[in-house]
Amino acid sequence: MSTLHWRILWRHGSRHGLYTAFWPSIRADSYVVITVAEASIPESPSFVMPVDRFIGAARHMVATNIAPFPGGVKFSVHWDTLIPSGDFPYLDIWTDITLFDASEPSFWLVSDRESARFEESHPSVGTLPGQH
Repeated sequence: MSTLHWRILWRHGSRHGLYTAFWPSIRADSYVVITVAEASIPESPSFVMPVDRFIGAARHMVATNIAPFPGGVKFSVHWDTLIPSGDFPYLDIWTDITLFDASEPSFWLVSDRESARFEESHPSVGTLPGQH
């Protein structure tokens, strides 16, 4: 499997919302990255993709707490407002979900909370050099 992507438009998404995307290719041990941006949706009932993604008055948009499960992924989306008078509890947003190729899994068990050293020739699964 190669790296795969899906773009999802969430209409009237919640500023502190919990989202679920169902995707059969995702497993509990999948490597998933999610990005988020504001969406500009034309008034026309039929529009051509892709619709614009932009940075507006809602700033610091982030997808957090990304938790893959068999058949999908759950995550939170949060944003702040740029101007004190602006309040955007609901916006149209895009999320881009990237599922990385699971044939090359890599992770380290790290006991030192402040550092991790990765080398080009590291094993795909293991502990940091010097740990046994």
